[in-house]
Amino acid sequence: MFISEDLDPEALKNEANIKWKEGNMEEANIIWRQALKECIKYSMRGIPTNKNRDMQISLRLNLSLYHYKKKEYSDCINQCNIIIDNLLNLDEMLQYYDMGDEEENKKENNNNDDDKGDHMDDDKNEPKDDDKGDHMDDDKGDHMDDDKGDHMDDDKNEPKDDDKGDHMDDDKGDHMSDDKNEPKDDDKGDHNYDDKDKSNVNLQEKKYIIKKDILIKIFLRRASSFLCLQEFNKCNEDLGIIKKLENNDAEAAILEKKMIIEKKYYERKQKELYKKMCNSK
Repeated sequence: MFISEDLDPEALKNEANIKWKEGNMEEANIIWRQALKECIKYSMRGIPTNKNRDMQISLRLNLSLYHYKKKEYSDCINQCNIIIDNLLNLDEMLQYYDMGDEEENKKENNNNDDDKGDHMDDDKNEPKDDDKGDHMDDDKGDHMDDDKGDHMDDDKNEPKDDDKGDHMDDDKGDHMSDDKNEPKDDDKGDHNYDDKDKSNVNLQEKKYIIKKDILIKIFLRRASSFLCLQEFNKCNEDLGIIKKLENNDAEAAILEKKMIIEKKYYERKQKELYKKMCNSK
């Protein structure tokens, strides 16, 4: 029985990023998919490290970007769904960022400022330091790292992964996976936790937290695809989640305005069509 040789997912991803940067979308897509297969293969062997998860999310985000650029919006949504569906503690993450203390959020934001993006970020050919844009209109870079896990950023920037450790612990990853990158609760002394703090502690014990900016990116990408498919209600639902994460996100605000305009136009056309059909009888 033939056993395929193990390949380095990160090396494949870097190669694909170069292809994407050079405008070779199809070649980049093929290599990203090969890298994803390698990540899944390692996971099936019982090695679901956080770095492996981060890599898969980054790759799926890149794939979602590819599908978005090809106007394959359903496939783009599927990639985002895979990421979201496999975040088993997603509700806790959303609650964590929604209810977190100001000091904790500042720590998280500081970590984000230091991060170097792992995914294709936008019209630029360089990976961005901040992982902010998610809006599919911006087509900004993607990023995959979860066992199953992707949002679209742009045609250009290269996703970069950290090879250090079993997960993206240093400030280069797109996820807050390590104890260092996570906003920490005050475990010292006789501090009494309220319900919010207990929830945060339980979440941190899982040792896997996606950074707020990456969560926003995933939901923005999916919302943008829903809008392109005129799925206004689903688009609005994702925008609602984004507001809970970051009430003043600029890209979400732009997307919401666009959604409102397109929805009104769509409804007007539907009414005109209905009247035309009635008159034809």
